[in-house]
Amino acid sequence: MLTALRGGLAACVVTLPLLWATEWLAPYRSFVTLDQFAVTVLAFSLALVFLTPRAGKVGWPRLVMALLSLGVGLAASLGIESFALRMFSGDPDLVLLACGLILLCLVGCYLVTGWPMTLLVATFLLFGAVARFLPAPINAPPFELDTYVVYIAFGGDALVGQALRIVTVVVVVFVLFSRMFELMGGTEFFARLAIMASGKGPGGALKVAVVASGLFGSVNGSTTANVVSSGGFSIPMMRRIGVPAHQAAAIEAVASTGGQLMPPVMGIAAFLMVEVAGLPYREVIAAAFFPALLYFLSIFFQIDGLASRHGLPPSDQSRADWAEIGRDALRTAIPFALIVGTLILMPYAPGHGAVLASVACLALAATRKPLTTLFAEAARLTVLAGITAARIVVTGAVIGMLLGVVNYTGLGVAGALAIEGMASSQLYLALIAAAVACFFLGLGLATTAVYAVVGTLIAPSLVAFGLPVIAAHMFVFYCAMLSMITPPVAIACLAASGLAEASFWRTSFMAMRLGWSLFFLPFLFVINPELLLIGSGFEIATTVVCCLAGVIGISTVIGRLPIEREGLLWNALLAGLAVAALTHPLPLVVRVMAACALLVAFYKDRAQHPSVTS
Repeated sequence: MLTALRGGLAACVVTLPLLWATEWLAPYRSFVTLDQFAVTVLAFSLALVFLTPRAGKVGWPRLVMALLSLGVGLAASLGIESFALRMFSGDPDLVLLACGLILLCLVGCYLVTGWPMTLLVATFLLFGAVARFLPAPINAPPFELDTYVVYIAFGGDALVGQALRIVTVVVVVFVLFSRMFELMGGTEFFARLAIMASGKGPGGALKVAVVASGLFGSVNGSTTANVVSSGGFSIPMMRRIGVPAHQAAAIEAVASTGGQLMPPVMGIAAFLMVEVAGLPYREVIAAAFFPALLYFLSIFFQIDGLASRHGLPPSDQSRADWAEIGRDALRTAIPFALIVGTLILMPYAPGHGAVLASVACLALAATRKPLTTLFAEAARLTVLAGITAARIVVTGAVIGMLLGVVNYTGLGVAGALAIEGMASSQLYLALIAAAVACFFLGLGLATTAVYAVVGTLIAPSLVAFGLPVIAAHMFVFYCAMLSMITPPVAIACLAASGLAEASFWRTSFMAMRLGWSLFFLPFLFVINPELLLIGSGFEIATTVVCCLAGVIGISTVIGRLPIEREGLLWNALLAGLAVAALTHPLPLVVRVMAACALLVAFYKDRAQHPSVTS
């Protein structure tokens, strides 16, 4: 009975956004407002979260909360159009409904994200309640407490606000697409593609894990979920060839984190950026290309040194059926072509591309599987998609509450003025302050939640004092992703170390070493906007060459640590040339000369050490 109920709720959570995102059904949307739709999806999501415990059985308290979620959510959906007019009325029924929805979302947040996020939102709510007694610029309007509660629930830019709308309209459909992509065998193809792309060098087997995890993560939309899924085969593979447990876990953690930065999907962050930043989709994925390339190249060149120290064998590509890989590549390209094509032709309807891609995945899967097996697997994966989507929807609702407090109290304006004041005297100080804020706001959140928070709270502050819109939004997104591999939270490392049965702290410190470029890249592409394709063709080409050479040089040296005495001078030369190639204040001609000298040094280095050639 309970299993059937969970399945029905999961189907509702994914089916309603699927129907809403289908542009062919757009004429029927006029019967339901967007806020009514979002609150209805939230009601089903809350009920599903309460009925889906991570361990143990569902007790009567959870059953009661699930029923309350359906009742409160559906009641709010039916009356939400009139709530704005009744906000200052103090009607007991409206206040009670708002309190019930807020409390249910907080409990759901605790079940989904744990106490850190719940405590953060609760602290913000308490701050908002007393903000009317505080001095400017963080004071709030002199509303009564009952008005404040109603505003946080139904104010239009709070719980039922932009974050919840984006998640229910766009993100949920892409969660379903990721499961349908798995159904058609896309994840298996990625594993073979990783083998093809990784090379035959001693680090080839590790690069297989990096590429596969990165590709999975780009579609998955959650770093932690990606670690658990792709890490299930990549970590044992690395352990079998002799990689220590904490290093295998760290490689999986940084690769899964990088998947969220890899276009064209970027763990669904690209589509959120289109909505929040108001940028064309093609501009977002084009700007994301070179930073993601630098990130993965930095991992690859560190792996060369790691593999050489451990004496790891090359990856085995002798069994690769290249004809089959080519056919599968064409099949796999169809869903992505539909997504990209739809977003270019219909930029106002990002979810419609995911609908078409999901249907295409289902049709492609039907060419290889019996219909009975196909329907059974599709039903199972739809339920899993619904459970994942429900967790994201609940998170989006509590993020909306956080944003509602920020808008209500003027905290966002105060933060923007503070960062802008820093920028007037020192740009780097303002960027560091914004990076620290993004790091703390990203603690414990999934990718979609990370960007929803920092993209609305921090990015406008950076745009206000002159940063290009794409640079500001990419900066805050990269900085927020730091929390995935940085202790004490480091949720990607926590999941990976659990799979590898390794020390969390050793895994985290190794992940910070392998992912060093993630700490550096946000500042690099703000200082060098050419990496985001801002500038002339000549400026972009020369800057990209200098940055590629510099990142590869530093990564090569880091990968060889600790360096033996006889190699210190040579590696110091490589590091010096890399720093010169990356240093923006130096004249461009000096940076280009340093990059060229570095390429010559690489050629000589690889000639002397053929064992590390990948």
